Amino acid sequence: MRKLPLTIFLCCLFVVVSAFRYPSPPLMLTEADSGKTETVYQNTKIIIHLASNPSTGYSWRVSTPTNTVLTLLSQRFITPTPQPGHEHNVGVPGTMEFVFNASASGTEKLLLTYQRSWEKTKPATRYFMVTIRVRARPH
Repeated sequence: MRKLPLTIFLCCLFVVVSAFRYPSPPLMLTEADSGKTETVYQNTKIIIHLASNPSTGYSWRVSTPTNTVLTLLSQRFITPTPQPGHEHNVGVPGTMEFVFNASASGTEKLLLTYQRSWEKTKPATRYFMVTIRVRARPH
């Protein structure tokens, strides 16, 4: 009978330790999340998907330099799956993906702009802004 409380205690301890041992699931954001404030734990991946069509000359870019709070890991254009009979997706809109890592505790406002690289004096046609608060993981 004395083993049952010990077994329950050990199981609970395992669950608590396991929760902090594994990384948090990534935070997925889209244009609908623009203007929001999100809170994540350190070392959480932040994945942003934004509609894009590079064949128009427009592209998304990070307009605020990231500091030590967020680190840009990758950015890529994702083309949609071709429809049968249309193997080439030239000129087809897709999704721009940015992947950041919440590297350190703190707060960072992240601004992405959609504009043509050669039109430096014209304002962007679309904006994506999110504030990310990064907390240290509890020990």
